[in-house]
Amino acid sequence: MGSSRDTSTMPLAAYLWQRIRQLGVQSIMGVPGDMNLELLDYIDQVEGLSWVGNANELNAAYAADGYSRVKGCPGVLVTTMGVGELSAINGVAGAFTEHVKVIHIVGTTGTRAQKARAMIHHCLGPDPDHRVYAKISESVRAAHCWLDDAESAPGEVDRVLRECYIHSLPVYIFVPMDFVHVPIPASLLDQPVDLNPRTDNEACISAIHAVISKLSTCSAPRIIVDALVHRLRAADAMNRLLDLLALPTFTTPMGKSIVPEDKPYFCGVYSGQVSLPGVADAVERDSDLVIDVGFVHSDSNTGGHSRTPLRRAQSILVAAAYVQVGHARYENVHLVECTTPLLSTQRAHD
Repeated sequence: MGSSRDTSTMPLAAYLWQRIRQLGVQSIMGVPGDMNLELLDYIDQVEGLSWVGNANELNAAYAADGYSRVKGCPGVLVTTMGVGELSAINGVAGAFTEHVKVIHIVGTTGTRAQKARAMIHHCLGPDPDHRVYAKISESVRAAHCWLDDAESAPGEVDRVLRECYIHSLPVYIFVPMDFVHVPIPASLLDQPVDLNPRTDNEACISAIHAVISKLSTCSAPRIIVDALVHRLRAADAMNRLLDLLALPTFTTPMGKSIVPEDKPYFCGVYSGQVSLPGVADAVERDSDLVIDVGFVHSDSNTGGHSRTPLRRAQSILVAAAYVQVGHARYENVHLVECTTPLLSTQRAHD
């Protein structure tokens, strides 16, 4: 007798986990709680996806952070509303500060309980706002969504996952208990999430020409490769470009290991005045152009802000979403979208 199971739809929770698996994630960190248990049940139904339980939510957040740094894909953690999500927020905040891709999934009370402002454990006071905790994480996330509408939920999942990748920052997905099993079209999984940033092509071309023009007028350029090169998935293209240019190249404490240190053009780790002898002078005194790529100018990454400021005319800044060549700034030019065509253009010039 044939099965009558409807394969044209799937539970919303299954969609969420399948989407996350499509990003290359294999391990889900977190702590079970009464508001996420049914959500967690669907992890085992996704091939290649495993649950990794943690002793507490803060540990889960740091584990997700470390997983992302090592694997290159997002780290994912699951907590329960209120006590769980708040316990994890220090780890998420650290990931935000250092541009680490983390997806924090929070199981919450059902939408009926939310609308009724019912007094339920994990809530505050006699007339509780069940969504008050989501306001607390506003400053440590790039995007968030509530999966409380069956029609819009799949698109919201895709939007938030995309934002996580484009900005390399934490995001939050809140899943009410009564929407875990809601059916949605299974065919939506056939179209992968678009993870490519939308770069202004004209601005990108102008920036590339400006960089090449600036390089052609310099006799002692230096390149600094920093953490966002890795975070924003530009390391492979960057290393190919470095091989082509073969210019003196430095990394930073946060960017260490992005550039193979056995390369003949690798000159050391630049950390302002606490660098090894000769490194700071090579960058600050002996160069006539410094190209700072994927920079994170925090105190711990710059020797306590002990770098000697460079004249703007002697610098090129390649940020997460803009390029500045001297005094000219090109907006909406994303790092990975700039590095790849710059490599192709430089090859053509050679």
